[in-house]
Amino acid sequence: ISREGMLCAIPYESIEVVFNGFGVYGNLLNHHPASVFFDMEADRDGWLPLVEPGSDLEPQMSKDKVVAIPVGPKITDNNAYFLEASIRSELEDNIRMIRQRVGNETAVAKDEILDESLILYLDLLEAECQLDF
Repeated sequence: ISREGMLCAIPYESIEVVFNGFGVYGNLLNHHPASVFFDMEADRDGWLPLVEPGSDLEPQMSKDKVVAIPVGPKITDNNAYFLEASIRSELEDNIRMIRQRVGNETAVAKDEILDESLILYLDLLEAECQLDF
């Protein structure tokens, strides 16, 4: 079940089987990828474990499995600022080139109020994505 306008375009028609580090699960509910909740261990109504605990396949799931994943140090504010500027510049250049291909000219607005509005909107979108509904 999903609310209108909450679906986003993704390159999959359906998701029927998924796996993680603990098992393989079959989707029992909505198969549209934007409407799937990926909490396999907690949602027993939505996901069917295809490898039951204690089965012969369970040891194969963890065979040669490396557990430690190095994450690295937190990014500094200075690095975050330069990374953001680099991504912004790259995005502006790509938009400019794509529009130029079809004969359109592009001027990017450098406005602090617009930037603040966009950041607020992106924060709202991120908060909406993290809601459980």
